[in-house]
Amino acid sequence: MRFAWLAFESQWLIFGIRKRLLTSYKPMVNNSRMKFKSWADGERGRAAALAVHLGVSQAFMSELVGGVKAIPIKHCQAIYAFTGGDVTLPEMRPNDWKKIWPELAPTPASRAQAATETVAGGV
Repeated sequence: MRFAWLAFESQWLIFGIRKRLLTSYKPMVNNSRMKFKSWADGERGRAAALAVHLGVSQAFMSELVGGVKAIPIKHCQAIYAFTGGDVTLPEMRPNDWKKIWPELAPTPASRAQAATETVAGGV
């Protein structure tokens, strides 16, 4: 009798863990890559053509577009060029783009110039 009770409890424990895993799973969607996703979804075959251009599988490209996997640094420049600048480097790597491409980070002088242009344009 004791063995049957343990088997019954272990089934419920496994069921509970499985249920928790299935209901708590959320894909790691990166909302800042929405422009990449909208670019890829904008025209039929874009993602497939980009996958061929990069030499990766369509399944891997689907994971990149969906935000499940981070875009590898080695592919960012090629994606930027292929999209004609529609998808920018900071959009592809929002958390570490300043470390990878420090030349793209705004300098204090460029921020002051942008602020001056905004004020002059508003007058």
